[in-house]
Amino acid sequence: MPSRPEELFELVHQTVCNTTKNRTRGIYDADKTLEPLLKKLDHMFENHPSIYQQTQTGRAIILATKLLLNKNTKRYEKCSIAKFIIGGLKIVRGPEQMENIPVTYFYPQFMHFSTTDFEGSPSMFLYLEALELTVNIISQSERFMKDFYAPTNLPLISKTLVDLSTIYANRNKAVDLRKKTLVVTLNLVRTCPSQQVDVICTVLPGILSKVFTLIMKDSLENVEILKICLEIFNDLVLKCISDVSFQPGATPPVRQQQQLPERIREMLVDRGSGQWKKHTAEHIKLLTGNICARMAVHPQPDIRFYLLTMLKNFHVQCSGVLKDSLSSTIFDICLHLNRDKIERISNLTNELIMSVNEPFREKQLQRKMDELICEVPANTRKRGTDISMSMLCSVLALTKNTLRVLCASRAPLIQRLARSLIDTVKVDLRRVMITREPNCNLAEYLGKFPLLFNLNHKDIRDICKYLVNSAGLEILDIFYTEMTVAPPSQKCSAALIIAYLLNEYDGRPPVDDTPILIITEYFIECIQEIYDHQIKNDSVIGAGFCRLPDAHTCLESLLCVNLPTLLRFLSNEAQKSKFVIDVLYVLLLECTSIQWTVMDAAELGLNIMAKSIGKRESDALEHYGGYIVHKVSLACSSRTNHHFAAPVFQTFLNRCVSSTFFEPSVHIVEKLLKALDSYGQEHTLAILQSFHAFMTALNRWFPNLKPITVKGEDGEQQETPTPQMIIAEKILSRTKHLLNSPKLPIRVVCVDIMEEGLVTISNYENMLLPMVHQNWQGLMTIVKSREPIATASCVRVVQAMAKYAKGFICQRVFNELWPILKEMATEEMDKGMMAYEETAEFLLVTEILRRFPKIGKLCEMRRSEFEALFMPVLEAAEQKLRCRKILKACTSSRNFIQKDYDE
Repeated sequence: MPSRPEELFELVHQTVCNTTKNRTRGIYDADKTLEPLLKKLDHMFENHPSIYQQTQTGRAIILATKLLLNKNTKRYEKCSIAKFIIGGLKIVRGPEQMENIPVTYFYPQFMHFSTTDFEGSPSMFLYLEALELTVNIISQSERFMKDFYAPTNLPLISKTLVDLSTIYANRNKAVDLRKKTLVVTLNLVRTCPSQQVDVICTVLPGILSKVFTLIMKDSLENVEILKICLEIFNDLVLKCISDVSFQPGATPPVRQQQQLPERIREMLVDRGSGQWKKHTAEHIKLLTGNICARMAVHPQPDIRFYLLTMLKNFHVQCSGVLKDSLSSTIFDICLHLNRDKIERISNLTNELIMSVNEPFREKQLQRKMDELICEVPANTRKRGTDISMSMLCSVLALTKNTLRVLCASRAPLIQRLARSLIDTVKVDLRRVMITREPNCNLAEYLGKFPLLFNLNHKDIRDICKYLVNSAGLEILDIFYTEMTVAPPSQKCSAALIIAYLLNEYDGRPPVDDTPILIITEYFIECIQEIYDHQIKNDSVIGAGFCRLPDAHTCLESLLCVNLPTLLRFLSNEAQKSKFVIDVLYVLLLECTSIQWTVMDAAELGLNIMAKSIGKRESDALEHYGGYIVHKVSLACSSRTNHHFAAPVFQTFLNRCVSSTFFEPSVHIVEKLLKALDSYGQEHTLAILQSFHAFMTALNRWFPNLKPITVKGEDGEQQETPTPQMIIAEKILSRTKHLLNSPKLPIRVVCVDIMEEGLVTISNYENMLLPMVHQNWQGLMTIVKSREPIATASCVRVVQAMAKYAKGFICQRVFNELWPILKEMATEEMDKGMMAYEETAEFLLVTEILRRFPKIGKLCEMRRSEFEALFMPVLEAAEQKLRCRKILKACTSSRNFIQKDYDE
């Protein structure tokens, strides 16, 4: 470091002289000439120079730059001079070290440096860094800023800004280079004092357009570049048209200053003229609208937040020029971002909307709602997005004060809103697969209905929440009215919306129950009408059949959960009791639906109903069971609803745990037996399934039932059957002929009835043995048909017969039944298809292997005789079938024969 400050000036003087001399000779090597001076500057920077040294260094650098950099400077020299400027200005801490230096000494950096002088990113970085340091020095001195942004320097500033735009607008340049250029541009804009914004206003249209183009092209490429561009756009607009800049005396009319050159006065704009304000406002409105449309969906929260901040600045600080020209844009962007996941963004949107005067705000909200009602159905189908739905949510949230009035008057706007939502919300029937989760709540259940067009349930739920909690249950009546005239597919959509309305309402029940009861009656009619078209075909097994979901299926499911949800809106206790009975009846009916999705909905509906009345499901059925049984009994004699009796009776018996319903159930069974005899095959399957449920309920209500012992006429003790045994025998006697039915489901259910019936009469041989005898031929007919499912059921019944009748059927089992079963099992094993565990043949072979050792023991057959018959089949299965379940059944049977089979 020079020992005296004068040495630095001497070194600079010597360097300038050498440079001039070498230029004259044409042998100038800038790097070599400036190298000693650069080393000295670096050394000074590292050793923290004093204020005096900083002052001398700044002056020396500025003076040397003015001498070295001029119009005659060659391109290859400018890179070295830029290094020299950077090395010197880094030492200078502030403008105080350049006191008394005129700002014109800084002009060479702006006049004689150009992007065309520097090739490649490294050299351009030198140019930009030198420029940035210079602007930084200028920005720290009011004198420098005032002189630099004087109107006479307009060409200089314009040239610099245009020169910089050639770098950041070129997308082929390096990202860091473009970012650096934008930072320098931003500093140039921010450095301009508010009293001299006329200079910036002159270049405003060009720079705004350049930055706008960059924003639109780089919106998703580089977040940092995008953010700097938005800052430039924001600062330019605020500098030029803020209300503060137009206050009296804030900005002198420099265009009218006579001392300015004519060409400068012609270039400067007249900010005070109405025409300039009008054109500027239109230009800014156009650019801002396009930026908002692009940036509103930007994935980065910081960008979305800064966009809103920029709009807020324009709205608050530039109202004099922009007036309300951006209000529509602000409303659109705020409605779009009002439900943003980032809290600070959603809060800022609310703040922006509330900053608009109330009459204009209400007018805009009404306009936007009307616009969205028309656009939502088309937009969701066209764009495959739910943006319009999200905006509609925001509008409804902001207009909740007027929704009640609109609904109470049934305004056309609300009716069109209901039709629009019903037309928009579409269930994707191809993907309906509601998983079985009995403990899920209503909202979770509704969320399992997949929607078309990428709609999400959250938007629908929020819309319904705003509607029902603002407008009350009057909105429910509007959607119900639209539902009554809609086609089946739209009825499903309306039912989904009504379900959300009911679930989201948290107000008080209405005073008048009539609208709720009317809706309930309509829902019940819809369910019964759909059920009429889906009566089980006797040739189809009810538990194993499920067609593809359609609109009717989804509608049924939704109505099953809507009906019990309506209960909490009733206030009249008498009406509530009747409501519970009617809804329970329908839900019990739907529990036997051939669609398992509807069955699950009915299960959930029963759960909701039980919670609504504050009871467990079993307790609720016991409490209202008498009314249900009475309705079933009436239905048995009805000309129109008789086909509902058996399914409801079946579900009720499967769920009822109290034996107090035995006697009323017997009356229903008598009527169903009469119907079975009268109607032939019309509803046989449903009636038989109800008989099976009744038999199962008997064994559950009265386990280990024994006959009654009474004294006979001769004084001896005699056994007489109980009422339960008598009705069981009636059912077995009246259904045994159906074992020969040509319909497979009929045969299977009859076998199941027989199995349960044998349990009921098992302790009364006077009924048991005749019934076994009478049904044996029917069983053999089924076995001889060689249908594997029905035959497997017969094997289970034979085990029950052997358990209760003992040796009574031994000879029949092993002389008549076993040869056929052995032949069927052998044929299936020879096919080698037993790896398919879900086939009926697999079920049959498994049942034979598992149950026959127990049948042999129960029939009291000798072990040696049984082994001679059964072991060949067991060994063949072990050799030919390598399926895990088959081998497990074989091992279990072998162990049973060896350990538990007694001689």
